[in-house]
Amino acid sequence: MAILRASEVREKDDAEMESHLDELKKKLMKIRGVLASGGIPEDVGKTREIKKTIARIMTIQGEKKLGLKREIKKVLPQPKEKEEKSVVEEKSKPETPGKQENRGNLGKPRKLKTKKEEVEKKK
Repeated sequence: MAILRASEVREKDDAEMESHLDELKKKLMKIRGVLASGGIPEDVGKTREIKKTIARIMTIQGEKKLGLKREIKKVLPQPKEKEEKSVVEEKSKPETPGKQENRGNLGKPRKLKTKKEEVEKKK
């Protein structure tokens, strides 16, 4: 049984929600029984998922009893856009005092010296 989102639960009527809630409680009871007897359930992460779904259903049932209405939202994933920094923004950053732009030889690879070169350098 997959995760039920709040929008999916709100679309169901009271009888369907109650039957679904009973099924989830039975599944949770089975998983807890396996854990209590020292076994390992088929999917350990299911307990958390089932508990959250039960809480979600019970919350929506409480909202209906109180007469609270929430909009059913169907959220579609939005494409992510890359943020481009303009040249003006990069130059307008204040420089920190005491730091220099010259980084020396940090970006260049070092040349390894052999023993022969070291001996020649000492002479």
